[in-house]
Amino acid sequence: MNYMTQIRAAVSLIFLSLVFNQLAGCASAAKTTAMSVEDIAVQKTHPHSVEIKVSGGQDTGALDSPQISSEAFADALAESIKTSKLFAEINRTGNADYLLHVTLLDLDQPVFGASMLVHMEAAWVLIDRGNNETIWKKAIKSKYTAGAFDAFGAVTRIRLATEGAARNNIRQGIDLISDLEL
Repeated sequence: MNYMTQIRAAVSLIFLSLVFNQLAGCASAAKTTAMSVEDIAVQKTHPHSVEIKVSGGQDTGALDSPQISSEAFADALAESIKTSKLFAEINRTGNADYLLHVTLLDLDQPVFGASMLVHMEAAWVLIDRGNNETIWKKAIKSKYTAGAFDAFGAVTRIRLATEGAARNNIRQGIDLISDLEL
């Protein structure tokens, strides 16, 4: 091999590794701010306090697809409830009028593709703390697609789609709870 061929091969190898790193990349967890709903108009607000509990979330490992931790979803839900004014107060000490418990059940993410469609399902339960009675429960399914032009890296598109599916799930939950007579 001559000198120019070696240089071309080295440059090609460097270029391919950069492209591969962009496409594969390291996964980052879904971000609270990206899962929060900022633009929701509720049917009615409730003059009560609520405690939020979330379970079923997963931390993102170094080689995993982006995941949603229970803590990040709880923070996004709390911020969304605060923004929408759905409840008068969010009480994190366990001394609230209602307990809203959300269990993250399923997060279906693609492995590859130009557009990334993520499906999510969560079980929502609202409990009256006065009599420990379940007032409302609902399994909420949501989805979101991050297109090829939303981000160059596939892992980033999966994270964007995951955050969008979570945001849509929170939006639906808040909308349904706003219809309740509490």
